[in-house]
Amino acid sequence: MQFTRDFCRELSLGAGEEMFGTASRVDLWLLIESPGSWVKDALDQSPVPKNVKNRLSVLQGSIPNTRVQLIKHGEESTDKLRFFVAGSRELSPIVFEFKLNTYGDILDIDVPGILSSPVDYAEFRREGPLYLVCTHGRYDSCCAGWGTTVFREMSAIAGDCVWQSTHVGGHRFAANVVCLPHGIYYGRISQSDAGRVVDAYASGEIVLDKLRGRACYPKEAQAAEYFLRSNTGVTAVEEFRLEGVDALSESRFRAVFASRSGGHRYLVVVDKDTSTVETITSCGDPEPSQPPQYRLVECKRSD
Repeated sequence: MQFTRDFCRELSLGAGEEMFGTASRVDLWLLIESPGSWVKDALDQSPVPKNVKNRLSVLQGSIPNTRVQLIKHGEESTDKLRFFVAGSRELSPIVFEFKLNTYGDILDIDVPGILSSPVDYAEFRREGPLYLVCTHGRYDSCCAGWGTTVFREMSAIAGDCVWQSTHVGGHRFAANVVCLPHGIYYGRISQSDAGRVVDAYASGEIVLDKLRGRACYPKEAQAAEYFLRSNTGVTAVEEFRLEGVDALSESRFRAVFASRSGGHRYLVVVDKDTSTVETITSCGDPEPSQPPQYRLVECKRSD
């Protein structure tokens, strides 16, 4: 196949690449407001002091699946900078919001303590959702082109709940949107999709045709959840619980889910295939690659 220097989003779409099973694995989000323009290595080149960056690095190294993101509403500075700590775990996901006088205030926030004893930080708990829209154009052109448009549209609908974000992964699926606290990744969001993403999340539902996966699941389980929902027609965010996922072979995986309302258990088997799609995964890729795609083998009730 011949590739021209085109947008990675368009080439992925043209290649027929499916999005489910492509979300980054994230259990803990540390979101730091940083107005102004972002370079490719946004955090490294940000005004966040070195000692705060070092603290964030320690947290990433000590707490599995931690992700640090810069966020902003626009280019202008604000009086109080926001810092969010979000746990996108499967059960009882949660967000805490802190207002900072300076970035150094982050050093006084006991992130491990928040995770181990959230009740002690109840005054900082945020009840409403957060929507992250990746607009990190210096990382990939598609994020600026599609992400900025979707950010504006979604902001007009949901206001300050919507934030521009640095790279969240999968820029070939721009515009990428992450719904917190649940950590639901959506891809290929357009202006016309913005309203239904907001409405669905407010109603506790998933927009299945735009789903990339839940951040709290490994990719094989993300794909299995997609097929389970497609087969059952159930889109309620909290209906299913992942009981486990295991490898049956190098390319075949089995996931077991339990339904909360019906008490049923579901067995989903998927195959991971790297031979069906060839595309570039970033606008800067020198050569195409073959990203994994998932195919359903079996989906059935197992109780």
